[in-house]
Amino acid sequence: AGAERDAAVRETYRTWISREAEAAKDWLRAAELEPWLEPALALYAKFMARESPEQALEWAALIVDEERRREATTRIGRYWLQADPDAARAWLDRSGLPEEHRKHILSPPPGSRGRSAAPQQGDVVFQEDVPSEDEG
Repeated sequence: AGAERDAAVRETYRTWISREAEAAKDWLRAAELEPWLEPALALYAKFMARESPEQALEWAALIVDEERRREATTRIGRYWLQADPDAARAWLDRSGLPEEHRKHILSPPPGSRGRSAAPQQGDVVFQEDVPSEDEG
């Protein structure tokens, strides 16, 4: 039931944040963070990358599940590299992340056809997680 619950929480929150972003964000900010909310928390953190990568990373740091936290941090870092490479690299330099994780953030995302640089302007870094503004 854990994987099914996680999928249900993630999809419900994805739908809500795509239709009523402010209400969905306010609700999660006020919620007592419990393990069952982690899929929504990860999605929220990645969604926040558009507004403030630094705040997004603070939210991602609250994710208890190590794999989910790493995945969220990676996607936020890659998005930030696309949006503001200098600021993202400065964060990465002082992040204290293990070298392997830093390299993963700097490596091309899957499906990028082997580009060795960070995502380029216009690349979609986490389309499956972040709804478009016109969705709904």
